[in-house]
Amino acid sequence: MDRCALLAPATIAALEHDESARCADALGALDLPGGQVISSAVCGDDAQVRLTGDTLFLTRTATGWKVAAAGCI
Repeated sequence: MDRCALLAPATIAALEHDESARCADALGALDLPGGQVISSAVCGDDAQVRLTGDTLFLTRTATGWKVAAAGCI
């Protein structure tokens, strides 16, 4: 699976800029804990998904829900 396809376009741009690398390479270098879903909450076009080891922030796009931020414990 292409993990970059799960990211919002602005998130990809910021990641590539911050890491000075293409998305796939930059994601591979990050230590994101992940985990099982504990809870989720939706507010309009934004959502928060709490995992056992992380919190994800999502945004609704024309192509579906995309991760706007991760690594936000």
